[in-house]
Amino acid sequence: MDRVNIYSDTVNIVTEKDQVVFNYDYSKVDNQNKDINAISKIEIRLSCNNLPNLDKTSKSDPRVIVFYQDKRFEDKKTVINWIRIGSTETVDDNLNPEFTKSFIFDYYFEYLQNLRFVVLDMDDEAIDLEDNDYIGYIDLSISDLLSESKSKKCTFKLNSEVPEGMGFKKNMIVGFNATITLSLEILKDNNYYALMNISGKNLDKKDVFGKSDPYFIIYKKTPNDSWAKVYQSIVIKNTLNPDWTGIDISLLQLNSGDDKKLLKIEVWDWDRDSEPDYIGGFEATFEEIKEKKEFELINDKKKEKNENDKKSKKNYTNSGSLVFNRILIKEDQSFSSFTLGGTEIDVDFAIDFTNSNGEPDHVTSLHYINPKFDPMDFYSMNDYQKAISAIGYVLEPYDTNKMMGAYGYGGCFNKSTKPSFDYPLNDNPEHPKVLGTRGVLDTYTEALKKVALYGPTNFKPMIEKIRTESRANVSSASVNGHRTLLKYNILVFLTDGTITDMEETIHEIELASRYPMSIIIIGVGRANFDLMKKLDSDDKTVDYRDIVQFVPFNKFIDNPFKIASETLAEVPFQLLSYARKNDVYPPFAVRTVEKEEPKK
Repeated sequence: MDRVNIYSDTVNIVTEKDQVVFNYDYSKVDNQNKDINAISKIEIRLSCNNLPNLDKTSKSDPRVIVFYQDKRFEDKKTVINWIRIGSTETVDDNLNPEFTKSFIFDYYFEYLQNLRFVVLDMDDEAIDLEDNDYIGYIDLSISDLLSESKSKKCTFKLNSEVPEGMGFKKNMIVGFNATITLSLEILKDNNYYALMNISGKNLDKKDVFGKSDPYFIIYKKTPNDSWAKVYQSIVIKNTLNPDWTGIDISLLQLNSGDDKKLLKIEVWDWDRDSEPDYIGGFEATFEEIKEKKEFELINDKKKEKNENDKKSKKNYTNSGSLVFNRILIKEDQSFSSFTLGGTEIDVDFAIDFTNSNGEPDHVTSLHYINPKFDPMDFYSMNDYQKAISAIGYVLEPYDTNKMMGAYGYGGCFNKSTKPSFDYPLNDNPEHPKVLGTRGVLDTYTEALKKVALYGPTNFKPMIEKIRTESRANVSSASVNGHRTLLKYNILVFLTDGTITDMEETIHEIELASRYPMSIIIIGVGRANFDLMKKLDSDDKTVDYRDIVQFVPFNKFIDNPFKIASETLAEVPFQLLSYARKNDVYPPFAVRTVEKEEPKK
C-alpha cells in the first residue's frame, strides 16, 4: 500500500509566499557515489475548471495539495511513500480558480518523477486535511508534462476516486467533469557547453618505429573522491605535437556546472595490439584551466624512476605539455527545449534469444518466467523483464502514442528454421510497435512460448534497421532557416554474451553516429562482457559521435533506479551533440526564462 505524508531524508523544500521550491536528492536512493545533475528547473502553475459546488450556501473554496512519489527498493520490496510538498492558496467561492502559488522542480531525464495533485474544497472548521471535502486528483510524471505540453500547457480530467492510502471520503457527484490545467515554464537550463581547441607539445615518444599516437581523457572528481570519466578524445597518429580541434562538451558533463570542481586530464599513447602507454597528466579545476591555459604533463612513475637512478645524466622535467589554445563557453538549445518543443523519443527493445540463455522452461534459464510473475512487482521478474521495465517506464512518457518496438534476435521465430536478427515479436513486420512497457513485457512473454533458441549473437542487422528508420527523424524543410528534430531513436539491446559480429557492428555504429539515435546495451547474466566495452567508443581512432552505452546488468540487478540512471544519463548529451553537429532545432520554439530562487 502507498503511504502518504511520510517525510523523507532525500527532500529539501523551500516555501515562499508565491512559490514552493522542491529538491529530491537521488544520490540517497541511487547510492552510486556519482554526480547526479538536474537537466533544468521547471515551474508548474495550476488552474481548475468545472469544479463541483460542494458548499450549501456558496461556491466551493478550492485548494490543490501537491505530493511527490518517494519510491524505494529495499530488501527485495518496493516501498512507495507520497511526500506532501506543499499546496496552493485557497481561492474562495470559485469553481474555475487560477492559483497564484507555483511549484519548482529539478528535472532529471533518467528518473521517473511522479507527482500527485489533489483538489479539495476547504472547510474553515476542518481540523485535519482529510476533514475537507474531496473533489478529485491526478497522477502525472514530470516527463509526462514535458511530452504533453506542446503549447506549455496541458489539461486533464480529474479522477473522482480516492487514491489508495489517502483518508478522504469520495464525493458522490453525478456528472463529474472537473479538469485541472498545468502550465509549464523552463526556469533555468544547464545548457552551456565548452568549445575547445587543445594541443600537445613535445610529448614523450612511446613507439619504437614511430613517434606516439596520443589521445587524452578527462575525469571529474565524484562525491566519494573517485574519478569519473567524462570525455575521451580521438587518437591522432604518429605525432608528438597533436592538435585536437572543435572539442565540445557540456559543462554539466565536464564539471557538473561547477568550475571549481577538480578535474584530472591524462594523455595516453594508443597501441593497436596492446594496452595503451601512459604519457602523463595533471589535475586542475576548469577555472584554473581557463586562466592558465598550459599545463605540464607529469608521469609520476617515470619521475620516480629518474630520481632513483643515480646514473641518469638528465633530470626528469616533464613528459610534454597540454595547451588549451581556445576555450569558448557557449549557450545552446537544452534537452528540455527538445522534449517540451515537440521532439519525441522513439524506443525499441532488441532481446537476445540465443541458446546460451538456456531453455525458457528450465529454472536456471535467463528467460525463465516466475509462476508468480506480477508486472507490478519488480522482484518477481527475470533479468530481461527487470531491464525492460526499469528502462521502459522512464522512456515511455516521451512518446505521445506510447508505442515501443519489441524485437528478437538470434532465435528462430514463427516456425522458421533459420535465425532472425531483427524479428518483430508481435509477428507483424508492417506494424512492429506495441503499447508501452507493459506491451513489451507481454509480447516478450508470449514470444518465449513459440521461439526456438538458436544463435549467433549479431547486432548489425538491428542497428542498421533503426538507423534506416532514423533518416526520417529530421524535417526536410527548414523552419526559420533551421531543420527540426522530429524524433530521436533509442535502441536498447539486451544480451547474455559477447556479440559474434563485432567488426561489422563497430562499422555500423560509426554509420549510426551520423543519425539521431543512441544505443544502449545491457549485459544480462554472468558472462564475461569485457569485449563488449569495445563498442562503448572507448578506443576510437575515427572521430564519430559517441552513441553507445554498455552496462553489465548484474552490477545494478536489485534497483531499477540504478539501472535507469546508469544507462540513460548520457542520452540527453548524445541528443544535444547530434543537434549541435547537424544544426537542428526543436519543432516548436521554447523560451527559457531566468528567475531567482528563494534564499535557503
